[in-house]
Order: sequence, then C-alpha cells, then structure tokens
Amino acid sequence: MKFTFDLTPQDHIDYTLFYARRAPFFKKQRNRLRILCALVPVAAFLLILTTVREMDVRHGAVLAGVMLLLACALYWAMAKLADASLCRNARAMFLTAGRNNSVGARIVECGEQHLTEHASYYDMTARYKQFIALERSATAFYLTMGPALALIIPLRAFSSGEEQEKFIGLMKEKGIPYEP
Repeated sequence: MKFTFDLTPQDHIDYTLFYARRAPFFKKQRNRLRILCALVPVAAFLLILTTVREMDVRHGAVLAGVMLLLACALYWAMAKLADASLCRNARAMFLTAGRNNSVGARIVECGEQHLTEHASYYDMTARYKQFIALERSATAFYLTMGPALALIIPLRAFSSGEEQEKFIGLMKEKGIPYEP
C-alpha cells in the first residue's frame, strides 16, 4: 500500500488540537481552568449574598439564575478560547519556522515488516511494533509512536472509504490497535 500526499501546516495544527483534547495531562489542565472560570460567578453570587442583608426571594432567584447562566457560558467559552489559543500558537510555530522540514510532499509505503515515509529532507523507516496505536480524527489518521509523536496521514491521501478500511485492516493485522 502506498500513499502520496502533501503535508501542510494545517495538518500539524489539527494534530496538535487532536492531541491536546485527548491527552490526559492537557485534559486535566483544561478542565481545571474551565471549572475555575465557571466558579467566579458563583463566588461573586455568594459574595453578593453575604453583603446584602435583605433581598427579595424573586430577585435572589433571578440573580442566582443569571450567575448560573454566566457560569455555564464561561465553562463553555473557556474550551473555545483554549482551542483558539492552542491553534494560534501552533499556527505561529509552523508559519514562522523558516524552512520548515515538517511539511511538504510525502510518500508513505506500507511494507511487510515496516512502514517507510519519504520526505524532501529525510526518509524514516519504522517497524510496525514501534507504533502504539492508530487513531483517526475528522481530518487524518495518526500512527502514534509515543507521547506527542505521530506519523500523520491525511484522509485526502486515500482515494476512497474502501481504501481507508483496507489501511485500518492492514494496521490491525500488523498488531496496531485502532482507536476511532
């Protein structure tokens, strides 16, 4: 099986986002930040309750509802802001790197014992047992070799869904677990 494609900075940005959303370390930090930001309106509401001696029950309920909505909005918005920040930083890294050897034309060949990637500046050969997992996102397959290290094969490299299924079958046959 042989694939020819052009790896773009956007492919690397997509992988960065994919990895950050799935890696336990990043998920933990992201959830802490989201919860912390969502607690700010709750803390403000409790502070208001302690300073106001008399409050109409209806006004208190409305204020509590508004603070709850604000907390939910902040919880949702923090995920979007974190993704946007990560995307901006990844884009800056790939677009300002000068001669970027990580993008460009690629040929990936799946042999009997190993997988070979040919690029403009290097050739990489890896035995199938070096790969930990085959993961799929909305835009690409990622053959992971370790934390934050992956061979990116964009879905546009495949001519059809049938070819994608053959690739998945080959990787499973070689002992690489598939995680959709």
